[in-house]
Amino acid sequence: GNHSHSHRSLNRTPLDEYRDDILRAERELESILGPGSKPRYFRHPLLHVGTDLETRRSFEAWVTARGYEIA
Repeated sequence: GNHSHSHRSLNRTPLDEYRDDILRAERELESILGPGSKPRYFRHPLLHVGTDLETRRSFEAWVTARGYEIA
């Protein structure tokens, strides 16, 4: 699973920076897992899902489109 690189809170981090941090962790995980392997799950650091519904839904749509299931 992907838990982000820096374990930042989505409640305190701008969404674009939060996504960039997840992409960084994704690249690192893929290098460990090997070619063709990708993490399947995402877990929000601190269980923070954003301070408003718009941020939460936007992030969930993005992470789901990347093939993750939110754990």
